Amino acid sequence: DTMRWRCVFFMAACVLASQALQGQANPEPAPTTGESAKVDVVAEPWAPTIVVVGGGLAGLSAATEAVLRGARVVLVDKEQGLGGNSAKATSGINAAGSRGQHLANISDSAELHLNDTLASGRGLCEHVLVDLLTTRAAEALAFLESTGIDLSSLSQCGGHSVARTHREPNAPDGKPKPVGFDIVQSVRKFLEANAAGRVRFLFKARMVELLQDGAEAGTLGHVDVALE
Repeated sequence: DTMRWRCVFFMAACVLASQALQGQANPEPAPTTGESAKVDVVAEPWAPTIVVVGGGLAGLSAATEAVLRGARVVLVDKEQGLGGNSAKATSGINAAGSRGQHLANISDSAELHLNDTLASGRGLCEHVLVDLLTTRAAEALAFLESTGIDLSSLSQCGGHSVARTHREPNAPDGKPKPVGFDIVQSVRKFLEANAAGRVRFLFKARMVELLQDGAEAGTLGHVDVALE
């Protein structure tokens, strides 16, 4: 369905499903930085049903999908805050067949986007991943815009046949806005607004071990993180 594919589009992050622990009528907060060097986040009193490793746009989007479906999520990131490389992006997000293109009378298609990307990759691209990227890009863009960010400005960047790079309109002084940072902040605010207390962020924490318990496939027993 739509949400499943949107999540897949962003799943560069590692999303780890685990069984929920029972009997948590009064869950305690997830671990915070400054505690002992190693913590099993699945075994903590605030027991998540999903552990997301990485707090860039991929991880935030995966966490959002999980929360909207009722999961309890712990998002682990080795840095001091969210964003990763996504927050450093300055160009925008590429998508063919978007609402903005239709309003601007720009003729584009996922097939053309695919061909442009493969040509730019010069034989190094994984075709199946590029196909997923280009066919679901407009849907992913719509998801980002649904969080409240304005990505209505269009430009034609290198390697693209038409204007399909979506970014924020410039600031009143004419300077470009930090689109990567602003997208990350928009998704984070949307996540927190819809989480109803079902998401925790664990920063300066590096995942060091993943152990599987029991015979049931996909059941996680432990997710150990090292706290810095």
